[in-house]
Formats: sequence, structure tokens, C-alpha cells
Amino acid sequence: MDVFTDTDAYGRLSSSVYLPPCYDNQSEAYPVLYLLHGGGASRYSWFTLGANTVADQLIAQGLIEPMIIVSPSVKHDWDGAAYAQTVVFELVPDIDAKFRTVADRATRGIAGMSAGGSKAAFIGLSYPDLFGAVGIYSAPVMTYGMTTVPTLIAAEPMPALYLDVGESDGFYPQHLELHNLLAKNEIEHQYVVRPGAHIPSFWGNELATYLQWFALQFAP
Repeated sequence: MDVFTDTDAYGRLSSSVYLPPCYDNQSEAYPVLYLLHGGGASRYSWFTLGANTVADQLIAQGLIEPMIIVSPSVKHDWDGAAYAQTVVFELVPDIDAKFRTVADRATRGIAGMSAGGSKAAFIGLSYPDLFGAVGIYSAPVMTYGMTTVPTLIAAEPMPALYLDVGESDGFYPQHLELHNLLAKNEIEHQYVVRPGAHIPSFWGNELATYLQWFALQFAP
């Protein structure tokens, strides 16, 4: 479904929202995963890759607990502060108000592909009291305007981190640099390098892994 949030910086911000199959039949609250798309893509991109179908399958198989997935329109302005503040102070509260969410950092995650991964890193590390888990996929994470992370790795509490990149991806060196920086500072993180390039199927083929990792972070 499409949901619209009134924001100061961007007017009506649109999001595509996935609700688990059990949502209408129960009164429980659910964890929330925010998925950010890359440059030139849209809020539908993660669902075009199959995020909703994969989530349905994993829930049905008992491999993950039900979760809500929110994929907002990402504003890829070079200065990421305005978009970050929109997500943190306007989008997240609006989603928490409109849906039965577990409104806690331990059950709230954010991830993104490509430039969306840089946005996710910047938002998650800038507001670690709001997000307990961050996924960074094939992102220009060390060079994308304000969405760089070296000055943010002292975040407290540090979110769980998952880095995934293709060995043929042009941003692989930046992921390696981030991995080395995190390791040097003894910050726990998952670092994955797989065969592949900077193409949508690289992220789509790994959706089950991404969702299972977040479900594990959300588990009590």
C-alpha cells in the first residue's frame, strides 16, 4: 500500500508499505524495517525485486517473525542531513502512529542499496537511539556527501551492522575501507563480499538473507 507523510522539507513524502499476512487478523505490534532505494530508482524498487514475496515466504516457513517493511521515496540530495531529519522526526513517528509497530530501537532497522545504503548508514549511525540495526549494500559509503561514516563510528549505542558488496562492484573498495575502519576500532559487524556487480539482481537475490539477518536482530 502507499502511505503519505506530510513533511516540512519535501511536502508529501510517499512510502510503499508491506504488512505481514497476519496483520489484519491479529492485534500484535510488529518490528519495522525501512528499506531505501538507490539513485534513479523509486519506493517500489525493493518490492519489484520481491521483498514482499520473500517476506511472505519466510514468514510462512517460520524462518522469520512477521515484520512491517517501509520503503519511502528517497531524496538523494548531496547534503543528507535534511532527509535524515525528515525520516527521523517525521516519517518514523508517522509510521508508528498509523501502524501497530513496536516503537523501539531494538525492533527498528534501516537498510539501503547503492546511494540508499549511504543514506541508511548516515541515518542509522547519526541516530543510533532510533535504529538498532543497519544494512549497507553496495554503497558509496565513504564519499557520498554528508553520508560518510568515519566520523560516526563512535555512535552509542552502536547499531548492528551488515555490509554486503559485489567483488566486481565499483564501490567494493569503499566497503573494504569501511570494513577495515570498523575492524581497527573493534566494532563488530558482518562483512560480506560476493560474486557480482552493481545491478538490481545482486540485491534481489540476497533478500532472504537480508530479511533473516534483520529478523535475528529484532529477536528478543
